[in-house]
Amino acid sequence: MAAMVLGGIAVLVGSFLPWATAPGGLRTLGIEGDGVITAGLGALMMVGSLAVVLSSAGVARLWRRFGRGWYVACTFLTTAIAVVDPASASRIAPGLVRIGFGLWIVLGGAVVGFAGFVASREVAAG
Repeated sequence: MAAMVLGGIAVLVGSFLPWATAPGGLRTLGIEGDGVITAGLGALMMVGSLAVVLSSAGVARLWRRFGRGWYVACTFLTTAIAVVDPASASRIAPGLVRIGFGLWIVLGGAVVGFAGFVASREVAAG
């Protein structure tokens, strides 16, 4: 479950970092565009992982289902944004725009978070 929390943190932090850079020192921060959405999704991922932790502590079975569903939806939406944004940037200015490290952190956070989700389901089942 720690990977689920770390994934949410990475998505949230990466949303405030550069998502695109161009010659001449130009850069665009994630929060200036779709990073607003991914920042919210990162926060929701952390809430979802908290719901899973609380449910494993015996608070309520409903929290587990709610938290897991919420978490998976957030990871898929974050991944979609992190994959679509670079594709649209490369169409606008091919060869000039480079993907910033913040977007890679967002994508990595979504992947790590989803892997943590899968691992938590295996632990719960096993």
